[in-house]
Amino acid sequence: MTPAQIKLLRTQSVLKELIPQALSTLDDELLRGLCVTDVECKRGRYDAFVYLDKMMLDDREQAYILSHLKRVSPVIQNFILETVSEAGPNPCPPIVVGVGIGGTVDKCAQIAKKSLFRDIGQHNENEMIAN
Repeated sequence: MTPAQIKLLRTQSVLKELIPQALSTLDDELLRGLCVTDVECKRGRYDAFVYLDKMMLDDREQAYILSHLKRVSPVIQNFILETVSEAGPNPCPPIVVGVGIGGTVDKCAQIAKKSLFRDIGQHNENEMIAN
């Protein structure tokens, strides 16, 4: 196994732990109870597919979950930022994190890249996310 493959597996493992933790902080009982079955980084470490167990959900509940995950994206973003800041001094500052939550994989990657490549010190235009 190459070092790149090991890093990829570590990233998938960390995300598989962090995403349920972030979901458990939500007020919505249906979102809080979601079960993450797998996380797969298909296009490198910066693009993850998150698989949820939908066995116990009917079509209406699945539609509800998909629509509401977008609404709670600021909570998930804050959780990620707090987790990164609590990680300690392992990475060299400044630490830049790009997070994208959206409807399609391409849209998520586009949003994450936009935030990742923003100039250091420049904040998001959305007041709620910037603070």
